Amino acid sequence: MTESHLRRLSVTMRALEDALLDIETALHAQPDLAMTFYRDDIPHSARPAIRERIAKLREAIAAIKHRYGLDPQVISNRRRITTKLTLLSIDLTEATSRYMRAYGEVPREEQDELDTQITNLIAVVDDLNSIVGRA
Repeated sequence: MTESHLRRLSVTMRALEDALLDIETALHAQPDLAMTFYRDDIPHSARPAIRERIAKLREAIAAIKHRYGLDPQVISNRRRITTKLTLLSIDLTEATSRYMRAYGEVPREEQDELDTQITNLIAVVDDLNSIVGRA
């Protein structure tokens, strides 16, 4: 196979592996979040069969990796986390009253409170980013 074929196969296997990790994570106890509620609507009786299929798929991924000599992707946790935090800081900045004007003027009586809350979030996200970057 050509390099292009192998790259495409690699990308597909990583996407499958990532999806399996998401599925596996969804089968565990869900986090207590403020803005998201996960409904635990997969019957416990189905979970062993799901885990069995996940294991089969992981074995198949490993076999394909071995058969075609696919290299694993190396991801720096530091870079992954700092990139995510940087993007979140930008998103938060765009949630201030100044930038939300694109959706219509934020009522004047809400602007200061909103901006203060968002600015506090940005400060903590930026602080976290700094800690991860130094670690």
